[in-house]
Amino acid sequence: MRIFIVLLTVLFFAVICPPSLAKSVVSKAVQAEPSKQIILYAEPDLRANVVAKLDVLQHLVPIYRKESWLKVGNPADGQVGWIDINQYRQLMTKLYKPETKSVFIRSISETGKSPKREVIAYENGKQLDKKQAEELLKNMQRQQLIMERRIEQMQNEMNKMFTNLMKEFPIPSM
Repeated sequence: MRIFIVLLTVLFFAVICPPSLAKSVVSKAVQAEPSKQIILYAEPDLRANVVAKLDVLQHLVPIYRKESWLKVGNPADGQVGWIDINQYRQLMTKLYKPETKSVFIRSISETGKSPKREVIAYENGKQLDKKQAEELLKNMQRQQLIMERRIEQMQNEMNKMFTNLMKEFPIPSM
């Protein structure tokens, strides 16, 4: 019954996904870095034959769980095998390790003097030195400028579209 479900799932994806998409997914799985690959075993044992090494982001269909092992099917090529859940969790933790950057900017203004700016930045809880903090601030300012330009371009495009729409469908005067 489970094999039938996996086959139906594979058939479903084969019908929905164009062959080029399936081919690109498979080629990505083959080209994945070793540190980002999940090992697909023939049996639920680390000493078992390796069926395939897949990209950790490869979509897999769960079939059956046995202790710390999960039997899965790969809809891209129909392969079925076992993955170690602990290995999978470790890979996902490495892949999605959060990176947090916090920036505090303090401006000091004294009468008669030019304003002073102090930048304090943290990355993953560790304070950056002054040079790194200034560089981070410059990058943020560049990104903000790029975003402002993109928003302005979008507004201009919307204005053009609205103007063209008004030309095509003028509002009748009463």
